[in-house]
Amino acid sequence: MLKNLTFPQKLLIFITGAIILMGAMLVGVGCLILKKDPAARQSFRSFQRELGVDPGSSTAEKLVESGQRYVKLGDFDQAVMDYTAALKEPYEQDTTETAIVDLAKINIIEHNFDAAFKILNDGLKDSKKQYEILEQRAYMYKALGKTKEESEDNAKVVADLTEKISSLQYGAETGYFYWLRADKSTKLGDKEKATADYQKALGYYRTDEEPEDKITLYKILKDDTATQKEMRKDIEQLTDEISKDKDNADLYHHRAGVYEALNNLGAAVKDFERAKEIDPEADDYPTHLARIMVKRKQYAEASALFKELAERDEDDAPSWNVTAEAMVLAGQNKEAIEIAEKAIKLDPFEADGYLFKGRALKNLGVKDAEEFIKIGTALGYEDSI
Repeated sequence: MLKNLTFPQKLLIFITGAIILMGAMLVGVGCLILKKDPAARQSFRSFQRELGVDPGSSTAEKLVESGQRYVKLGDFDQAVMDYTAALKEPYEQDTTETAIVDLAKINIIEHNFDAAFKILNDGLKDSKKQYEILEQRAYMYKALGKTKEESEDNAKVVADLTEKISSLQYGAETGYFYWLRADKSTKLGDKEKATADYQKALGYYRTDEEPEDKITLYKILKDDTATQKEMRKDIEQLTDEISKDKDNADLYHHRAGVYEALNNLGAAVKDFERAKEIDPEADDYPTHLARIMVKRKQYAEASALFKELAERDEDDAPSWNVTAEAMVLAGQNKEAIEIAEKAIKLDPFEADGYLFKGRALKNLGVKDAEEFIKIGTALGYEDSI
């Protein structure tokens, strides 16, 4: 049959055959790798689902992102395979440390603290940047009541952050690390250093268009005389701006936050309600109202409002967590457990759900309550309301 073909036709057949053969060889090699390496095989399946991943990401980054997706799906076995495969890739500072910490968290959730400690300790031997691993280990020591070891790790975190800050240029990231170092100094009982770092962090967030971080720092520094003076100056400036733009919900919201930081809750409520009146669809204004209800110990009203807000965004774990917290305070323990379990399912790494479930179970006299409180503490629970 080939004898009857022209030379161009024979050439085309030859080239096509060569391409097919090369493709088959590549597929064969790929299949051999996947067959011999279960982690690679599982990771390949992960990549098939990774349509949203930045194509410029490294292999390690893609594996970590895939692992985090599987955690949220509750597939811890697949997540472990992806994280483990990521650790076999060339070292990448942030990515490698995230994989180590996330593997430890999976073991914490599965009540295997020994395995979690081993992962973190091994990671500290290899990792060039350690503060996230040390921070996670400090949380675990806290959960186990090992105060001395917790303090030692927090002191190491402060030293690591000091080195990190010295290498950064001026910007929001620097403010974040000052804030983080201040939190650790607070845990170590060094109020003077903590206050100085919070003040430095405030310098970076003071001019942000979104005032939430600034207001949070105001609340932390509420007893500091210089900060109180700055807050009152903010009130004067915002009042002047409101007089010129009386239908600007953001201005009322901003001023309400400063009033709340000054513990002038009556004025804060008035401004939050005005902001809500101007912009009824915004979620952040009623969220702040609910928080003020908690401060006033109106727990039932707060939990009802938090639940209403959470139902607007069914997939937001933090909203369900704060609802569960308010329900525990209100004595609505059975419903708090259901809400906390919903939050845990949405984000298994979020510490709050375990802790609030544990508190609710403890209020009901359930034997295993402390185990959930321990998991929440080990995952890094910090007060949210």
